[in-house]
Amino acid sequence: MGGMLAFYGRVRESGWIDVRQRRMLREFLGSRVELGWHCGIVHLRGNRLQMVAVSWGVVDALRRLLESGGELSGAYGTFLATDNVFTGSESVIVARHVGLVGNEFTLAGVPDAQEPTVLLRFVGETAVATANRGARIPGHNGGLIPATIEETTRAFAEAVNLDVTFG
Repeated sequence: MGGMLAFYGRVRESGWIDVRQRRMLREFLGSRVELGWHCGIVHLRGNRLQMVAVSWGVVDALRRLLESGGELSGAYGTFLATDNVFTGSESVIVARHVGLVGNEFTLAGVPDAQEPTVLLRFVGETAVATANRGARIPGHNGGLIPATIEETTRAFAEAVNLDVTFG
């Protein structure tokens, strides 16, 4: 499979949540408030694709949740990504539990990647990332630095990932 794989509906070009909203969302998740997750498991395994994305409706629902409360309903209970090759940047996953195992993030579809480059952003209550490999990109100082995976969770653990920074 090549190209973009979209979840929860159509994707429009627009920004993700900003730094302030991300900090608020992390605090919200930390307060042990349920977000109204629904059952359902997605297991994305053994694919080659540019990116995964969520619909504009999910991004808008996260923003509304932070501004006026309520709940985020309809999100997957678990999203597992194992043994995939992602060739682009700016992928987004939203689920209660996120698992990333054995994925490769090549940036082959982003020939001019520069610092900062975010490979993937995910939002969930819990997440684990094990044995993933990122990509090195040119840094401001002229050397190569690992690209970033941005996690916004209540609890996160990672082990034996190469050439990627979590933040």
